[in-house]
Amino acid sequence: MLRGAPDVVDALVKMPLLMTEGLRVLEKTARRRPKNPLAGMRATLLAGSFLVTGGIVMALGGPWPVWLACFLVALVLGFRKGGVRSPHA
Repeated sequence: MLRGAPDVVDALVKMPLLMTEGLRVLEKTARRRPKNPLAGMRATLLAGSFLVTGGIVMALGGPWPVWLACFLVALVLGFRKGGVRSPHA
């Protein structure tokens, strides 16, 4: 019955340290500016627009450099890690 007693005592001894560390993490996350959940949406919409434009130009028999450029811009914007940056960021 008392076999688990040392573990319980260790847990009770470490409890204040765990609580202060947890509070420190909470304070750090509360001070951090929240990330904009729509930050990547602008790049996604722009990439989609270039993709549709490239498809339309290609379907209408437009010059291949134009639709190729549209597809390449869409590809770069679509796979870019940070997305399009806001000038206010």
